[in-house]
Amino acid sequence: MVARPNIDHLKEVCGSNQLQHCFKYLFVKEWRENEDLIRYIGEKCANLEASIERRAQLMQEGQSFGPFHDVAPDTVECMAVTQQREQHMLVALRGVLELAREGITEKEHHVVECMAVTQQREQHMLVALRGVLELAREGITEKEHHVGLMDLKGSCISNALLVSVLIVVLAVYRSVAGTE
Repeated sequence: MVARPNIDHLKEVCGSNQLQHCFKYLFVKEWRENEDLIRYIGEKCANLEASIERRAQLMQEGQSFGPFHDVAPDTVECMAVTQQREQHMLVALRGVLELAREGITEKEHHVVECMAVTQQREQHMLVALRGVLELAREGITEKEHHVGLMDLKGSCISNALLVSVLIVVLAVYRSVAGTE
């Protein structure tokens, strides 16, 4: 057997041995991490925007001193360099924010896709279980008609037991799958 430590770890963390559940868990986890990142970067962008705005006002006030004041022109120039750097940082953070938002859309698609595949498989299993149940019921009816010709009571009882087991399995499956 091939060692798959990452898959094994994912199964352990997820609490399921079914890969579709594990990957859905992973996608939802990454989705939440992206949302947290978006919130964090959004806060940083807002703080940086406020800082840029305050500095712009401060620079404007500093320029009001005029060229004859000794400190103001150098200070305004230093603030202008800082202002430019922070504006570049803000643009970069907004780019990261956009990428994180694209990640959310991507994860939404992955989760919906996983859920659709899982639901489709569950529907196929449900149809198959119903088919087996119907065949078992037909077998009981057919054998009951032939009871007079041969002694098939044992077979009828075993088919009745099979039907009972299948009904229980179907009920359990419906409750677990959440389908009707």
